[in-house]
Amino acid sequence: GRAALLCGAAGLGAWVGGCVRWWSVGWLWRGTQTASAPGGAAAAWEVSNNGDSRTVAARRGAESAQENGSAATDLSMRYYRADGFSVAGNPGQVAFVQADVTHQFANLFLPIINLNTATVSTHARVAVTPIGKCGLCLLSPNAAPALAITGTSSIHLNSPIDVNSTASGGTSATASVYIHSGSLSTTSGGVNFAGSAVVNGGGTVSPAAVNLPSPIPDPLAAVPALDPSLCGTTYTQYAAWDSGSSGIKVVPAGVSGAVACYPSISIHGSAQVSMAAGSYLISGPLSVTTGGKLTANGVFLYFSCNSGVGSPPPAIACTSGAGQPGGSLVISGSAPVTITAPNSGTYQGMAIMADRNNTNSNGTVISLGGSGTLSTTGTVYAASGAMALTGNTATTTFSSRFVVATITDSGSSSININYTSSQNYSTPGSLKLTI
Repeated sequence: GRAALLCGAAGLGAWVGGCVRWWSVGWLWRGTQTASAPGGAAAAWEVSNNGDSRTVAARRGAESAQENGSAATDLSMRYYRADGFSVAGNPGQVAFVQADVTHQFANLFLPIINLNTATVSTHARVAVTPIGKCGLCLLSPNAAPALAITGTSSIHLNSPIDVNSTASGGTSATASVYIHSGSLSTTSGGVNFAGSAVVNGGGTVSPAAVNLPSPIPDPLAAVPALDPSLCGTTYTQYAAWDSGSSGIKVVPAGVSGAVACYPSISIHGSAQVSMAAGSYLISGPLSVTTGGKLTANGVFLYFSCNSGVGSPPPAIACTSGAGQPGGSLVISGSAPVTITAPNSGTYQGMAIMADRNNTNSNGTVISLGGSGTLSTTGTVYAASGAMALTGNTATTTFSSRFVVATITDSGSSSININYTSSQNYSTPGSLKLTI
């Protein structure tokens, strides 16, 4: 109607040119729409899957818009939190990315009615399904605290810290985050929690913790679990393995590439042990103590539960609830441990995984104490498992993503968690586009 009115008001000569031009407006509008949609999607992908800053995301969005026929100057990007209108302060808070393309062009025939230029604009809004791009993801829904630093340790990340626990009290025993004398910091994505944070005794959190709009879903929920019932058939079953007090030893992998099942692995004394590349299902403790050394390159460690009956008790899948005996990684003494995930296959980038219901009867699934060191490259995943750090190693650096139920640090170490997506298990997000 607007085009017809303008065409009718301009006389016959202008009518032809004006209508042609207003027809082209529709073409230009479709062009801006074609540019805004991929621009928004590209920016959202960068934020969701790479955890990039808004500057990097906007650049990628502009590149995509240009590839679809729009000038970079025509594109503007906006980033919103889950409520749809509050501006997101960091990549970890982004729930919507909106791309607006506005293009102004000169009219050829309509200046006679004072229409020298016309503008077309469109926008696309992309909803980012939150999968969690946290480098430290604490999944317990109600632990108090789910994240605790009570020693003089520091935990530093290059990626978001997300704490799902909704515990919202004002004390060390009722809050979801408790920092006393130690420090917690990240350079990207912020410290985000669903409950409350108590910081005292000289403890620090940087940047200041902010509330998650809602708890994150398990970002690794789609990772396939190993099946303990296959031990002895499809998987290779071994007896409990002991390194002895000295010498250079190798823990055998499964036959012909099969998963290797062990009821326990014990490394101690001055033994220097390596694990052959492959996948291992361990239903009891993998312990490295005193001066033992473990090097495991190209290895995927899976901690199941066991029946608690027999010698050794057979491996079983864990059931929901606390108290069931399960596999665990225990490092103490001066033991150095290096674990590097496989670089191909189903578990590429996954170094350690526990059965999703493994809480272990002793309360922890991963324990690092004494002056022992743990160096991991690849994701560490224990959805229901606690991680306890009690050591006094000067500095420990992980090239990993940690997705665990809770973490407590009562030691005096400096912990650096450097999460790089290329070295970890890949978890692509999902996007929903509205125009």
